[in-house]
Amino acid sequence: MISTSQIITVIKARQAEIAFSLGCGNASSWESYQRTVGVYLGLQEVLDTINNLLQQEQDRENER
Repeated sequence: MISTSQIITVIKARQAEIAFSLGCGNASSWESYQRTVGVYLGLQEVLDTINNLLQQEQDRENER
């Protein structure tokens, strides 16, 4: 079974690849740049959601 930390690691690795690619100027057009930035931001939103869910779970555990 895949763990949450493995999922987070894969997402962060993909974000690093995207950031490197953008930093190297690999976007072929403005539209391509915008799309790639959108993918990066979407991955960040997924990470934020995972972190929020984990925090909620931790808070519930602490209330017990």
